[in-house]
Amino acid sequence: MRTKLWAVLFLVAMVGCAKSRPITPVTWSSVSPGTFLHATGIPVDDAQFITLAADHDFILVGESHTNPCDHAVQVKILESLASHGTAFVLGLEMVPVTAQPVLDQFHAGEISAQDLGDKIGWEDVWGHPYRLYRPIFVVAQQYHIPIVALNIPRETLLALRDQSFSPSMGQGYSWAPEVVLAPSPEQQTALVQQAGIHKEMQERAQEHSSNSTSLAGNKSTQRFFTVQALWDSMMAEQALKHHESWGLPMVIFAGGGHVEHGWGIEYRLRTLKPEARCLGIMPVRDTQDLALLSDSTRRTLPGEMIYYYCAAEYKSRLGMHLVFVSEKIQVQSIEAGSLADKAGLRAGDILTFAGGKPLENASDLHFAAMAASRHKKPLVLQVQRGSDRIALTLPLP
Repeated sequence: MRTKLWAVLFLVAMVGCAKSRPITPVTWSSVSPGTFLHATGIPVDDAQFITLAADHDFILVGESHTNPCDHAVQVKILESLASHGTAFVLGLEMVPVTAQPVLDQFHAGEISAQDLGDKIGWEDVWGHPYRLYRPIFVVAQQYHIPIVALNIPRETLLALRDQSFSPSMGQGYSWAPEVVLAPSPEQQTALVQQAGIHKEMQERAQEHSSNSTSLAGNKSTQRFFTVQALWDSMMAEQALKHHESWGLPMVIFAGGGHVEHGWGIEYRLRTLKPEARCLGIMPVRDTQDLALLSDSTRRTLPGEMIYYYCAAEYKSRLGMHLVFVSEKIQVQSIEAGSLADKAGLRAGDILTFAGGKPLENASDLHFAAMAASRHKKPLVLQVQRGSDRIALTLPLP
C-alpha cells in the first residue's frame, strides 16, 4: 500500500480491463506543494479544478493524517470552492456521528474553531492533533460551510467487530450502518497483506522473529475485514443521507485508504446509489506514487481521479516535523519546548540511526521508538548535522 505508515490501509478491489495511462515524467523540484495533477502528471489549474468539482455529487479527498501539507491542501480545496460560490457540505471521517450536535452548534456560531476540538474531545475520538485540523474549521466558519460527522462511534465498532459478518449485523444498534457491504475478494487479498504488515510490526516491536504462516482465515484478519467494512459502509451511508438532506454536493475528508482507486467509500456510495457521481482526489509523493495510484486497472468501478503533490511528511507528538526526501529522514522544524527540542534536535538534522540501528525508512524509526518505550528507556538517536555526527537522547512519555 502506498499510504505511509501512519495511514490505515483500506483496499477494495477491482476488475478493470483498461490499460493504465502513461506517466509523463514529473520534475518534482519544479512542482509546488499542493499542485493538482492529472494522472499523466500534467498540472490541473484552479479554474479546471472548480469546473471538474462542479460536475460531481461527492468529492472524496484522501489524506495522510499527520501530513501538514495534506491538510493545507484541504484548506485550499474548501477556500477555492467556497470563494467561487459553490455551496456544499463537508463530511469528516475524523468525527463520530454521536458528535453531530457539537458540529451543529459550531455551524450555528455557538462554538469557535479554537474551542471545537475540546468540545468534541478530538484527541480522544480521533487521536491525531487538533492543531493540524483547526484551519479547516476556521475556513468552514468563515464561509458558513455545514459540517457533518460520518464515522461509526468507537463503542459500536468494538461491539460489532468480533461478531460473525453479515450485511445486517448493524441492525439493532443506534449508530451503525443499516447495510454493511463486505470487502470484495480482491480487497480481502489486500487486507490479508496489510494484516501481515501489522503482525510483522508487532513482532519486530517485541523483537521476535517473523511468522510466515498464512493469515487467510485468521480470526484477527477476519476482524480486520469487518472493521474496514463497518467504517466504509457507515461513512458512505451517512454521506448519502446528508447529501439528500441538504440537497448539496459533499466534500469528504478521509484517510487515503478510504479514497484511493475508489476502493472504500466510493465503492459503497456507488453500490448503494449507482448514479452517484464521485471524484477522488489523492496525495502523491513522487512519480512512483503517481503511477501506482493512477493505474486504472486497479479500480473496481470506472471513475474519475485527480491528484495533488505533497512530499511525505510526519509531525510527531514528540515535537519533530519530519520530511522524507531522497531516502533520507530530515527534521524540517522543531516545536519549542517539546521533547525533541529538549533533546537537542534542530531543523536540518538528518536522522541516521535510532536505538543503535540504521534508519532506512519510516518504519525503522517507529519500531525503535516502540522498543525503547517498552523497555522504559529513552530513544537514542544519531543525527548528521552538517559534517558532524551527533548522538542525542530523546526521553519518551
